[in-house]
Amino acid sequence: MIHLRFFSKVAFLLGVALLPLPAAASYFPKAIFGTPVRASVVALDGPDFRGQPAYRIEFTALTKDGEEADSFIHRSYTDFQLFDALKSWYYKDLKLPSEAEATVESLDAYIQDTLMKYNSLAQTVLYGDFLGINWDGNDPKYLKNYLSFMKFLIVDHLPTFAPEPPVIDSEDDTLEPVTPFENYIFMRSFRHDDMGFEAFYEYYENYVATLPVFAGEPDHSDVWAPGITSPVEYPYHYDKTYVHFNPGGYLNGHTVRMSYSTYNKFNFESEGIIKPWLEQLHGQRKPKRILEIGTGTCASAFALGEIFPNAEVIAIDLAPAYIRFCRMWKKKRGAPNVFFYQANGEATPFESESFDIVQFTYVLHEMPQQNSKRVLREIHRLLKPEGVVSGFDVLYWQNPEWRQMNVESSTWGEPWNTTGQHGPEPYMDEYQNGLQLPNFLQEIGFQIQYNIRYSNFDGIYVARKPHFLL
Repeated sequence: MIHLRFFSKVAFLLGVALLPLPAAASYFPKAIFGTPVRASVVALDGPDFRGQPAYRIEFTALTKDGEEADSFIHRSYTDFQLFDALKSWYYKDLKLPSEAEATVESLDAYIQDTLMKYNSLAQTVLYGDFLGINWDGNDPKYLKNYLSFMKFLIVDHLPTFAPEPPVIDSEDDTLEPVTPFENYIFMRSFRHDDMGFEAFYEYYENYVATLPVFAGEPDHSDVWAPGITSPVEYPYHYDKTYVHFNPGGYLNGHTVRMSYSTYNKFNFESEGIIKPWLEQLHGQRKPKRILEIGTGTCASAFALGEIFPNAEVIAIDLAPAYIRFCRMWKKKRGAPNVFFYQANGEATPFESESFDIVQFTYVLHEMPQQNSKRVLREIHRLLKPEGVVSGFDVLYWQNPEWRQMNVESSTWGEPWNTTGQHGPEPYMDEYQNGLQLPNFLQEIGFQIQYNIRYSNFDGIYVARKPHFLL
């Protein structure tokens, strides 16, 4: 007898939903909620990004509104085996064809039986998972507090089978809404124990390789900041130890879409959340020049540009592909006062005391403390007297026990500069116990104006550069 755990692992690696055959255009599967009423196995397609063929199942679901929704999903024979193994004993008379007998016709007959002879099976959660419906992962409340996070890790439903992946054929389409598949992959990164991290990472790496790359000049001179005349040097850690399991880190342009897709997962990557806070913290100011360091997928840079239409907003990042993405987004939405460049936040090409506000979002916890301290010293140099720095980053825990819990859960107990398996936030010990953000701001001459606990995961820090150090 083959163990179900083996089935689960193989199904994820070989049989999760495929990309449709060579696409002429992008395709973004939408979430469907309803009860399957028709389904047919219509073709054997492939290969997918793993090089595996799979069967295309076209189906119709009846929604709660009484409307019919049509879609399709790809499943390998291994998926069929797992589905058959997990179904209730009540359906023991439903027989799956052997692998040697598996054809489009025989598997279609099996699917027809699930709907006609055993139609109660079609109403189960397992059947919905198999067709990739009745789940979208668009409301990740687990980031609110540790209780909801533990509920997510232990209790909340995560589909047994991945939803259908999107096809993203052009860089412009990177801005399309996030799909259930992408939410599934993100959440799977927290819950991969049934298959092992190495298997999950291989799958994720192969999928990311299919996404747009945002390439430019080989030396990236197309995105250099004014004053930069040679390729930007990357800090040692930047292309060695990656955050969020991103294959190749932020220097891999294929990761842009997956980073963008977290806008509905991390609080301050949502423009709808961070913009009101920026207005509340800075709306009374009249800045002429604003700098954002580590702009990433640039939501806060655009927010600042809209709040202060008469100010020049300069947004920099080490990752050239992300700058190209931001420039593409700028062309679509229009932001005449916002400019994107590649530069190192530890040593920018800008003049001292040339900015009124310097902003960063989720930056300092993604580097060793020696680098984050250099960034903060550079911010101090760049700010005019009475200028302010605002940071939206991981909450710094004053309580050492809570601080250590945050470190262990983020790093998996592995120092960032070792060859062991790091957690999703490999630099968290450097951030929590090394940098100690609010303390270091004061140490280098800033005066703390706001130290706000937004959630158990997020903090807001605003500090002023005084005219004179006392």
